[in-house]
Amino acid sequence: TFGGALYKNVNLADLNGATNLRGIAGMPYDLENGMPGQLDLPSGGTLPAGLIPLTRQDFIGLLEPSDLAQFGLNNNTTPDGNTICEKWEALALVPWDLADPANDDFLLLVGNDNDFRANTVYHNGSVVGSNGLSVDTMLLAYHLTPPGASVTVFPEGFAWLTILGLGLAG
Repeated sequence: TFGGALYKNVNLADLNGATNLRGIAGMPYDLENGMPGQLDLPSGGTLPAGLIPLTRQDFIGLLEPSDLAQFGLNNNTTPDGNTICEKWEALALVPWDLADPANDDFLLLVGNDNDFRANTVYHNGSVVGSNGLSVDTMLLAYHLTPPGASVTVFPEGFAWLTILGLGLAG
């Protein structure tokens, strides 16, 4: 479905101080639902002793009306051909200046596919469906400097990006 989405954000997560996977692996909370000894995390936001959640913050709001309007897009509850779709499935962070790997500006690409919302849907050359309204595959691009970003370039040309303490190799 598409149109009238309520929340579409790119979030930043800070793993510093959070319980790592090794600290959770093998605990009763990690067992498959219904397995002997399996426990569900308690509701209400209180975690058991020893489990520390990561912290997150909203970073980019994909539904910001002024941003959508710049590209002729909308979030209408009655969808049209320019209504932003529901599922955004791809993120890529690309250096803004490939000639200067120490530059901390980036291009964030956020993409979706059209979930077969074409006027005529084909599979292996045969028509398998049709829709009254088609949805384009979209790619949104944001020029940004992530908060707390720092880039270290090693003599070998290898770059290491740190955002809020999380390292990304490139």
